[in-house]
Amino acid sequence: MGAGSFDRPLPASQDPYGDPADGIAGQDVLPASQDPYGDPADADPGQIQDAAQQHLSNTDPSDTVANVARQVSGMPPGQASGMAGQLLNLAQQQGVDVNGLLGRLGISPNDAAAYLPQIMGMLHQEHPEALAGAAAQQPGLAGLLAHPSVGGVLGALASRFLGGR
Repeated sequence: MGAGSFDRPLPASQDPYGDPADGIAGQDVLPASQDPYGDPADADPGQIQDAAQQHLSNTDPSDTVANVARQVSGMPPGQASGMAGQLLNLAQQQGVDVNGLLGRLGISPNDAAAYLPQIMGMLHQEHPEALAGAAAQQPGLAGLLAHPSVGGVLGALASRFLGGR
């Protein structure tokens, strides 16, 4: 997948693949246009950042590592690589010494995809505001932070971006 594949998603009403929630058999799922909570993909970046910060303040970094590892294990390598590159770029834009962080993990930027869970865990522990900011700018990263069962904005994003895993 190219870098553009992680651009802001289309609203469910314009999504060529439809709303994954509509495929759940036996459930009365409203289309996003009628959902009282709206489409999580349409969430305001400030709302996503607030939700990410709240989630990070209530979650142990080791849980973040485990959750991200579980989700990344099912991704194509190109997708994980793209997300790692975006995460590092966004963290660096927010003042994080990305090279220093990678050096402490003993990895190069080229190996970042293989260590995405550890990178997110370290950012969670040492730079939660930068991680929340990156999640706000790139909803796919927000989806990695929370398991879909968590609920709220991050859970809804995780469900949407990760196919309900």
